This record gives sequence, structure tokens and C-alpha cells, in this order.
Amino acid sequence: MAKIIRVSTDRFMDLITLEANNRVHAELLQLANGNIEDYYTTRISPIPIHRDIASQVSTTRETVARVFSDLTR
Repeated sequence: MAKIIRVSTDRFMDLITLEANNRVHAELLQLANGNIEDYYTTRISPIPIHRDIASQVSTTRETVARVFSDLTR
């Protein structure tokens, strides 16, 4: 129960304090955190679609697409 409360509190603080771009970055890091392959490599699998990430971080699909585009560059 305490773990659920801690995770919920962390997510709530991210929604309040971070801008949309940073929330997308934080969500990607969270998804990658459990799949570390070695020191320089991690894998996010299955690949989430923009709409799923947007709903997780309370933003729009377009914002997620823009962040992905920026990260690609």
C-alpha cells in the first residue's frame, strides 16, 4: 500500500511541477528504467504509441510527437 501511495505521489508531483515536454521525458525514462540491457543500452518494448504516452502524462498526442521529433534530432 505504501509503495502505491509513493508512486502516486511522485506522478502527481510530476504533473504539477513539470512542463509537458519534461513529463514526456520522465515517462520515457520510467518506461526504459525496467529494461536496462547494459551500461549504454536500454529498450522500451512494446513500443508505446503517442496517444498512450499522451494520456499517461496528461498532454496531447501532438506534444508527444514534437518531443519525439526533438529527441530524434
